[in-house]
Amino acid sequence: MDPRRGAALAVALALAACGGSGAEEALWCPNVEAVAGLDRLALPYPGAAERVPTRLDILETACVVDDDDLLVGSVVAIRLGEGKPAGEVRVPYTVVLDTPEGPGDARNDVAVVPAGAIGTTAYLEHRFAGLAERDDVAVRLLYALVADDDTRAELARQRPPP
Repeated sequence: MDPRRGAALAVALALAACGGSGAEEALWCPNVEAVAGLDRLALPYPGAAERVPTRLDILETACVVDDDDLLVGSVVAIRLGEGKPAGEVRVPYTVVLDTPEGPGDARNDVAVVPAGAIGTTAYLEHRFAGLAERDDVAVRLLYALVADDDTRAELARQRPPP
């Protein structure tokens, strides 16, 4: 079996198992994306001599409905480049539900890259109350690495003026 297919199946099964007895495959799923520009950053980590190139990729997504709630499960890969510290690394990320009414339901978390590893693959699950019946392709679930103050200032300098 294709590893990506296997990951998608695992996501769907895990969602169904966690969703309770009323869970069923969703008829729709929001677009799940990594925010361009915030998916590839050089971030400072304790124990690293310099900023470490860090990337976040969305590998698979699946959705199930549990009563009126939509459960969205994503498999993401986080990879660290040269200069990674020797110990465990905690990579901060945020996930935001973006709808035509505007962004909302933002959640911050960390992914842990074990000592000695160059990355990790994580299963992330999010429940959105009352979203099951919405059939709106404009709804997106956005993932981004959390930039430190210096990186945010640099990104702001690179943006063209409005």
